[in-house]
Amino acid sequence: MTGSGGAMGGAIAVRLAAAGARIVLNYRIPERAAVHQAAVEAHGVPAVSVTASTSRPAGARARYLGRLDILVNTVGGIKGPARVPVLDIPDEQWDGTVAVSLTATFLCTREAAPAMIAQRSGKS
Repeated sequence: MTGSGGAMGGAIAVRLAAAGARIVLNYRIPERAAVHQAAVEAHGVPAVSVTASTSRPAGARARYLGRLDILVNTVGGIKGPARVPVLDIPDEQWDGTVAVSLTATFLCTREAAPAMIAQRSGKS
């Protein structure tokens, strides 16, 4: 589950744990994911926290506990200042935004797909 150190990703992780799902949390800042890992584990299900940038292939490598039934991509956002006129957005800021919001989703989905295809089930 990408972006699970944030409020939305953490809430989704906790809700899935309440339904009995085993959770792999991901965030770039270990302390942020650790808060949600404790809340997930409070539901009596296993949880693993992975610190990695999913916008890079190595960070997106599939890590899961047994079956992989659900991939939740909640990572995303704007790199740099949020309020910048489009004409003033430098290429580096745009590239970072695309990497976090699109590339990470693509890479994680590409990593998860083989397991879901092999078991003939799963949702992304």
